[in-house]
Amino acid sequence: MVTPDSFQYFQLPDRKTIEELSTEVYKSVTTRQQLDGQSDIQSQIDESDNLFLQKAPQLSQLLFGQIATQLGSKRLLLITEGNMQFVPFSALPVPGASNAPLISDHEMVQLPSIATLRAIRATENKNRDAADKIAAVIADPVFTRNDTRVHNSLLVASAATNENRPESTQRAIESLRNDGPGRLTHSSEEADAIARLR
Repeated sequence: MVTPDSFQYFQLPDRKTIEELSTEVYKSVTTRQQLDGQSDIQSQIDESDNLFLQKAPQLSQLLFGQIATQLGSKRLLLITEGNMQFVPFSALPVPGASNAPLISDHEMVQLPSIATLRAIRATENKNRDAADKIAAVIADPVFTRNDTRVHNSLLVASAATNENRPESTQRAIESLRNDGPGRLTHSSEEADAIARLR
C-alpha cells in the first residue's frame, strides 16, 4: 500500500487462490451476458447472484482486509495482472461487515502492471509494419534563384520567385535580406544524421 507519506506491504495468499476466487467473481457478474436463448434463465441468474454475494466479500476481505482500517474514503489506484484484471473492484463490498460496494466510498482507478505493459508493447512491436518506420526528412531548402545547387534552367527560372510566394512570406524574407535568407547548411547535416539512424 502506497500513500503520499507511507509505503507498506502485506502478504497475500498464493496466486492460485486469488486467481481462482477472482475468476468465480468475474463469472458471477457476467452470467447474464451468456444466457441468450437458454431456458430457465432466471434460476441461473439467481444462482450467479448468490455466488457473487458469497464470493465477492471473500475476495474483498482477502485483498483489502489487512488495510481496511486505513482505506477511509481515499482514491484507490489498483495495479493488477492476470485474472485480476477482470475483477469488478468497484462492485466488491467494503471489507468487513458492510455490504456497501467500494465505489460508494472510493474513486476506483485500475491500471495494468508493468508486465502487462511490456507484453502489450512487445506485441505491438512484433506486429508493427516496416512502413511505420518511414519518415520524410526535409532540410536546407532553396530560397533564391541564384542558389548554386540549382542547375536546371527551368528550376532557375521558377525557384523562389516573388510571384509564387504569399505576401506574408515575401515580407518576412525581405525583412531578413534583400536576396532572401541564407542557406540552412547545418540543417542538412542534421537531416543526414537522422537518416543514418534507420
